[in-house]
Amino acid sequence: MKLRLILFFITSGVALVGVAPANAGNIALDATVTIASLGGSTILSTGTPLSVVTDGYFLPEGTSYDSGRPDAVEWNGTGLVLDISLGAEYNITGAIVQADNNDTYMLQYWDSASSSWQLLYSVPTAGCCGFMTRPNGNQTTYATFASVETDMLQFSAVSGDNGYAVSEIQVNGTPVSSGTPEPSSLLLFGSGLAGLVGLVRRKIALRG
Repeated sequence: MKLRLILFFITSGVALVGVAPANAGNIALDATVTIASLGGSTILSTGTPLSVVTDGYFLPEGTSYDSGRPDAVEWNGTGLVLDISLGAEYNITGAIVQADNNDTYMLQYWDSASSSWQLLYSVPTAGCCGFMTRPNGNQTTYATFASVETDMLQFSAVSGDNGYAVSEIQVNGTPVSSGTPEPSSLLLFGSGLAGLVGLVRRKIALRG
């Protein structure tokens, strides 16, 4: 009986290890957003929680800029800087930003190697008018770049008409330490378990 239980757990373990998924979706979903600096800027949407920036919800393309919106962060002046804490280290490979169309913004990441903020995505102006998603209005295409490792992002306005707004920021990538074995490790581990399973089965057969 004990040998049969051992065999069950071994084979179950092989199945569980084999299907362990890797996270490649929006890793900024529900990330904590705080104000790093006001820098003389005035927030217009005072009743809007900063969390709308990472809630996973895009406004319809072309939604009008309207100071005081409940579904976007709006401000005057380029001094406002938003911190986005991802909660863990990730290798980031892409980003999507929905913001006011006629302004430029930048998304930066904290580079622990140089202890400084580095540019991740330079967000350009986009079409007309109101809230527009970059790089693509389909709201699913990520702007891609070489992988960077970080646990913190910053978002700020660069230039425009002095009326700025952002409704959604998404980034994708994978955890730096996911705990998921590499494919080669899985193969080696699986081979060892297969041999052990064979040995246990032979013992069961001998015992009748």
